[in-house]
Amino acid sequence: MTLIDAPELSIGGVPAASLAADFGTPLYVYDAEKVRSAFGRIGRAAPYQPFKVHYACVTNANIAILRLIRAMGGGIHANTWGDAVMALHAGFDPGDIVYSGSNIGVEDFRNIFAHGVAVNINCLSQLRQYTLQLRAFEREHGRQPETLRKVGMRIHLEDKMPYSRMGVKTSEVPEAREIAAGEGLKLAGLHYYRGTGTLHMRHFLEPFPAVMELAQQLAGTLEYVDIGGGFGYPYMPGGPEDFDWEFFGARIAEMVENLSNSIGRRLTLIFEPGRGVVAASGYLLTRVVAVDRRAAGGQVAGTDTTVSHISSETFRVYGGYRRIALAGRSSAEEAVPTDVVGCTTFTDDYIGRAPRNGHSEKGIVLPPLKEGDLLAVLDAGGYGFAFASNFLNKPRPAEVMVDNGVARLIRLRETYEDMLRLQLDQTAASA
Repeated sequence: MTLIDAPELSIGGVPAASLAADFGTPLYVYDAEKVRSAFGRIGRAAPYQPFKVHYACVTNANIAILRLIRAMGGGIHANTWGDAVMALHAGFDPGDIVYSGSNIGVEDFRNIFAHGVAVNINCLSQLRQYTLQLRAFEREHGRQPETLRKVGMRIHLEDKMPYSRMGVKTSEVPEAREIAAGEGLKLAGLHYYRGTGTLHMRHFLEPFPAVMELAQQLAGTLEYVDIGGGFGYPYMPGGPEDFDWEFFGARIAEMVENLSNSIGRRLTLIFEPGRGVVAASGYLLTRVVAVDRRAAGGQVAGTDTTVSHISSETFRVYGGYRRIALAGRSSAEEAVPTDVVGCTTFTDDYIGRAPRNGHSEKGIVLPPLKEGDLLAVLDAGGYGFAFASNFLNKPRPAEVMVDNGVARLIRLRETYEDMLRLQLDQTAASA
């Protein structure tokens, strides 16, 4: 069992207890320096140039975090047009955003063209739609920049990830080239999405020689290779170690170097990390509001947060397990198995669970708790607030960033009035 007793827990030099007192709970807090450190490590991982890091902001799209990324020279991987909206608002140039979306509708195509955002095509149908919608947009607005005639292509290696629904199948690449050539498009990029949350290096690297071979088919038009997504983060104590960015970067750099030499020009290499940039920076602070000593021989700690504020075991792949620390006081008492639960009667409202079925490394153990104790859910920077919703009709928490020892509010706490604002009174509307 892993006990984390952190009475002096400090976030960016500010005591967690002070942050909770000043801003209330539940509260998301981000350590800006941890974001910089993680992004910097990834940015130095590949001994190759030109090399770009596009942050996958689906993991956390708070404008303050995006501006940190922009200040360090990063770009953005957009999974939806909403991601692109956040990035544009944060000051990113459209040329620093790549939209790798699936099932793109007409409105999103028009936004793509109006703002000049690059796209990685996800399937043949999307490639055809891209050309149709671009022609329609040009009939209305005139000839658009040539950059919109460059598209990337997300690849699906059927023999490596047969279960994946993402990407143009290897067997479809010749047809994709014909469609692009016939419509005056240039297949400028090759994008490969490896999966979600992988920490095992050899497993992660295994498909990439095949990706590089496939890139040879696009040698005449290829400008970049986009190694997109799936980089894991070690949420679990005793599990796989942190993603070895240096090892991974060296192997990929060697492959792209050989590919560039074969093609006869320098290709741009792009990484798209998400949780690896922000996970460690984030904390969800929550107060204990009730304690039940009867359950499972240990305790059940009821808190003022809820599963609707953070990805839980319901969404395991996005960090279902997170470490939880007693943050506001010290304790010499022996730790006991602890279920940390939310403030609703929803059956699965678990923020963390006591060890079960002999898996002690996966369980939460804490000293005997009392009402008013402060807990910190660690590693909450990625897929934390991003999963927050009004499920269970709970307002979403506030967010704070700590930078150089100064804490500032970066998102207001949602209120019930905010939740009601967009709803229409049907009785009044029909009167």
